[in-house]
This record gives sequence, structure tokens and C-alpha cells, in this order.
Amino acid sequence: MPQNLLPVLLIAVFAVMLFVQSRNRRKQAAAMSESLEPGCEVVLTSGIYATVEAIADDRLIITTAGTTKIEIARGAVVRVTKTAADNKPVSVSSATRKVAVKKATPAKPAAKKAPVKESKN
Repeated sequence: MPQNLLPVLLIAVFAVMLFVQSRNRRKQAAAMSESLEPGCEVVLTSGIYATVEAIADDRLIITTAGTTKIEIARGAVVRVTKTAADNKPVSVSSATRKVAVKKATPAKPAAKKAPVKESKN
């Protein structure tokens, strides 16, 4: 009897692991979908990179390639590449900050070769 129980237990453990993983994936997808806001840069399931312009219940209006606007389903978004906060313009003061320049180390002089002595044959 215990020999017949082992395969059933293995299948049950495998099924529980699959259930937990799919639940975590659904939670992550829902959190990503809720975090969408105008100004976010996203990647769609088709591989198109776009910027979110407006959000309706289950639809997004996105801008691709300049002025092309498309209305898509919210579920078509695979991932958010940049949030709206990341896309805000950079202030002038932070853009003009000086970058520290690393000083170049002086080159070492080349080693002198010992003169070659000619042997008398």
C-alpha cells in the first residue's frame, strides 16, 4: 500500500507548487496593471514600446512612434520600462552638475634593455 501512495503524493506536491506559482504571477500582473499611470513607458505583448497617454477602465490609450495613438486592452501590457516619475524632465541644475574627472596617471618610463655583447667566435 505505501508504494502506491508515493506517486500520488508526488503529483499532489507538484500540483500545489503549480497553483502557488500561478497565483503569484497573477498578483504580480495585477500590481503592475494597477501601477500604470499616464507618462509610463510600457512594452506590449506584441513587442511594441509605447507611452501611456490616458487610462480608462480596462483600456489604455498609448502613443507609439511620435504621434500615433492606439487604444489597447490593459492586459496587453507585459511590463513597465519606466514609470511616470522617471520620465519627468530633468531640471537644469542637475543637468549642469560637473562630473568628477579622474586624473590620468603618468606613464612609466620604458625599461632600458641591456646592451647585447657580441661574442668572438
